[in-house]
Amino acid sequence: MLYGYDVATTGTTKVSITGASYDPVRDRLAVAPNGEPWIGAGSDLIVYHPSTVTQTSMTFAASDADVQSDPKTGKPDPWVSGIAFDANGEALVARNWVKSLAVVDASLHVTGRIDVSDGHSMTGGIAVAGSRVYVIADPESGFGFGADAKPGAQADTKFTAPAIAAAGDKLLLAGTPPRWLDAHGAGQALIEPAISSADLVAGGPDGSAVLYDNATGQLQLRDKDGKVSAQGAFRYVADQHIASIALDAKDRAWAVKSVNGDYSLVRLDFTP
Repeated sequence: MLYGYDVATTGTTKVSITGASYDPVRDRLAVAPNGEPWIGAGSDLIVYHPSTVTQTSMTFAASDADVQSDPKTGKPDPWVSGIAFDANGEALVARNWVKSLAVVDASLHVTGRIDVSDGHSMTGGIAVAGSRVYVIADPESGFGFGADAKPGAQADTKFTAPAIAAAGDKLLLAGTPPRWLDAHGAGQALIEPAISSADLVAGGPDGSAVLYDNATGQLQLRDKDGKVSAQGAFRYVADQHIASIALDAKDRAWAVKSVNGDYSLVRLDFTP
């Protein structure tokens, strides 16, 4: 089931997605520039079309020259581990233990590949910032690569971060401390005042960003120029955990919050 929340009306919609069962560990969701949700469900890539209330899908091959053996299973298991979109609206798809990213057009045809690196799971997250694509290849260490977001390109940048997010043409890295990354792999400090650590980061298309530190509950909003526009600490509640954060079109921060295993969508409001 795919759920949608309308910020303006506070209404909720739900759509049944056929051909897939929900896997909280493996399933991936991304929204294309045209507003269509793309879902990674195992080796399947599913696109839901709200305008026609239909869905289309394709299945990646279980083996090819770029598919490696997953050490956990002892055999290839190339499930879709990340989806992001380039400036042309094409999807860049990472898969478990596949050393390249697949470039997929709106008709769900693979139009090319971007070489990343072998020997890594490719399951830590993917983001497109400007004309570059970045993937956390090893989620345990946070080790990742960057490449030009075009078919035939090869990774030429290395970085380490627990989480990444595109903020306009820049890449934001979580960590201690959080920082920006330029196209050549150089880390850049955030404009002061900067929080000392961030577990979660998210960005908007205009370059705005939000950072969150679970240990302290500290959340910081930054405008498109990188300057702090709001900051605050959210009251700790026993067994509370913020699993993900995002910015909407008006640069308001939203989060998926878990309390004692129950998940809810909340707006992180700085109003006293």
